[in-house]
Amino acid sequence: MDINLLIHYIANETTSEQNIAVKYWCEQDVSHRKQLEDLRTVWNMTGPEQNLSLAETAASLIRFKEKVAVQQGSVQQTAGQQAAAQKSPAQAAPLKDANATLPLNKSNQWNYWLKVAAIFVGIPMMIWFYLIQQKPREELTASTTTKTDTTLLADGSVVVLNKNSSLKYPESFSGGTRTVNLIKGEAFFKVSHDPRIPFYVLVNGIQIKVIGTAFNVKTKNNQTEIIVESGKVRVSKKKEHILLTPLESILIGTANTKLHKEKHTDMLYNYYRSKEFIASGTPLYKLAEVLDDAYDVHISFDKDHLKYLPMSTTFKDESLDDILSVISRTFNLKVTKNGPEILFKMAN
Repeated sequence: MDINLLIHYIANETTSEQNIAVKYWCEQDVSHRKQLEDLRTVWNMTGPEQNLSLAETAASLIRFKEKVAVQQGSVQQTAGQQAAAQKSPAQAAPLKDANATLPLNKSNQWNYWLKVAAIFVGIPMMIWFYLIQQKPREELTASTTTKTDTTLLADGSVVVLNKNSSLKYPESFSGGTRTVNLIKGEAFFKVSHDPRIPFYVLVNGIQIKVIGTAFNVKTKNNQTEIIVESGKVRVSKKKEHILLTPLESILIGTANTKLHKEKHTDMLYNYYRSKEFIASGTPLYKLAEVLDDAYDVHISFDKDHLKYLPMSTTFKDESLDDILSVISRTFNLKVTKNGPEILFKMAN
């Protein structure tokens, strides 16, 4: 979680979408809520009765940096630093003119940092904050194996990764774009709206461009499926481009020469977030594909026409055996199991 976004949230300077994103992140893990509350405690200690002047916070920051350097065993104070530490707060502030206008306002993260630093000088938690701010930005990887996971990006966008999935993303966005790379698997993106800075998802040589929207991306067996839940996305592959709107989807393979979209009528793609399998006139083969992914099995049919039997139901918190039983009773089918291999066939 980007510390700057949390600080903006506590200071009531985030957008409604970013507020939702932070709340969603907090709901995912108790440790996330504790991290936010710890930071809120720090922030509240600089209430109106404890407001420090810019000179005082700057002086405290100088002293703190020196203590951090000592803590790391690499401090070599200059004569100027030592002298500054002994001066009054007003003299220690790094200002050429006491009346100069500083480019520090309520949305400036450095000003936030000065406030936090002024309180926790010399405390280990403070050292952690300092090091977080000073370390170089880097590319991060979020990966899952047997469970889904949620990642909050620096801009407040939320990414829910399905099992066996991997996403690369920067620690912070820069350069006028927000770009992430879905390496494998499946992910649902709820992108924080910012028309000035477009959001890009790169996957299998495909570029997905959005401004603020919600959509699902799945890559498997050299095929990529994109389903739009809200907003609009622009999908590009080589010189081909196509615009998707809500409840539209596209399936792109390595051999595709033309991009073709279609209406998406079911909500099965949402199962790993909602924990529900929602079928609405859905062909059995599509339900089977989702069950394959969810339960690590392989479902097949002994007759082709069985694949297209329409299923309309919702499974919630049910075991695979219960789901297979409902399907078999609905269509009078027989189910045979051999390890992860499951076969539907006509009942005798």
